[in-house]
Amino acid sequence: MTINKKLSTGKATTTGATHNCDKISEANPETGLLECNLHTTTLLQHADRLNFEAATSNGGYVTINNYDTRRTYGPKYYSGQTTKHKAELVIDLVKPFHCSIGSTCKDNMLDRGPPVTKSANLSLCWAGWSDALAGIELYELAVYKMKPFGYKLTHNGETALVRETLNANTQVYNTTIIDPVTWRGHFINVFHHTHQFLNERAPNSPPIDPGYEELTGQPPDTISREAIPNVNGIVKYEVSRAVDHDGGRSLNSPGSWSNVDDFQLSSSSLCSRVQSQTVQRKVSISIQSEQILFDIPRADGDSVRVWVRATDVTTLCCVSERDSDCGRPEGGR
Repeated sequence: MTINKKLSTGKATTTGATHNCDKISEANPETGLLECNLHTTTLLQHADRLNFEAATSNGGYVTINNYDTRRTYGPKYYSGQTTKHKAELVIDLVKPFHCSIGSTCKDNMLDRGPPVTKSANLSLCWAGWSDALAGIELYELAVYKMKPFGYKLTHNGETALVRETLNANTQVYNTTIIDPVTWRGHFINVFHHTHQFLNERAPNSPPIDPGYEELTGQPPDTISREAIPNVNGIVKYEVSRAVDHDGGRSLNSPGSWSNVDDFQLSSSSLCSRVQSQTVQRKVSISIQSEQILFDIPRADGDSVRVWVRATDVTTLCCVSERDSDCGRPEGGR
């Protein structure tokens, strides 16, 4: 068996070499599977091409024994047939890549639809992946259920391209609103809070290449590795309030909602943040402490009703209300 080797590097072609498999010959034919190893000392680079041509011939020999005369004739060698086969080996050291890395390509490397969903059905699509030399042979998708690990979420498998979907919601009300308006512990999404779904995501091991992982971003646009600000699984608080002079009988439903949306700022920087239909002189908000202080102009006999709406990451919400009367106490003579 003879192997001819030729190495092509870029536009240059290295002169080939011939390698004979010394294990076999006409006098020592191989009757089973032949393993012939070819070694090269050339340092192979990306895009190098190795062209091989293997030529193998069948045949062998026969010896004839004359038992009458006790003589042996031979060996007599067969005239066999030769078969050739060509193969090319391309050295590809560059991983498949997406066109959006380093260019203005707009193709989505993985579109999983809304980042937060209450549906168990996911529709995934992708475009823009390529490999200049080898091409794309197949796509593999992996979905992992995230689990709490300290203060971060992690998973048991390798890199997951599909983010965890959140599809359960529970509210528990376990406190009484007092003055000032406070809702500390009043709203909670037990499932999200217990399983720490909104915590920071732990890094993948092995790490994902730069550009192929969403490191920052918040719902509703995306879910990334960074934590989603929340209190007990609640991602948004809104308030509404109204005043009447009819014992609250006209205060049947909230008006416009004012978003208490900044989970990073202190209460001192959140004054005058809530707006409503009536004039107010000062508003103080403390989100992490789950309370709000209103200074609402009102007259004797006015009734004030305040609504607080809590929303979780799946956009499910719950509303609670509190009333206050502003009558003056009557003193004795």
